Amino acid sequence: MKATEIMVGYEDGNFHPEEKLTRAQAVKVLNRLFKRGPLTEVTTPTFKDVPTTHWAYEEIEEAGREHQYKIEKDGTEILK
Repeated sequence: MKATEIMVGYEDGNFHPEEKLTRAQAVKVLNRLFKRGPLTEVTTPTFKDVPTTHWAYEEIEEAGREHQYKIEKDGTEILK
């Protein structure tokens, strides 16, 4: 999973395969499986409990927002 970047572990380089996923982690995994997001340039949160400062904000916006997008040369996704 780590080699395919579907699951990359924590910022400190650790990987905890025996731990349960949080909802935010699951969203990121599903986005990678479906080759989606993260959705950038969204400044208004869709969900009241997920502020723009949340580590998975752009991943959650990708999964929860209906949108048209385009992929930039660097691989980032932006709204059309």
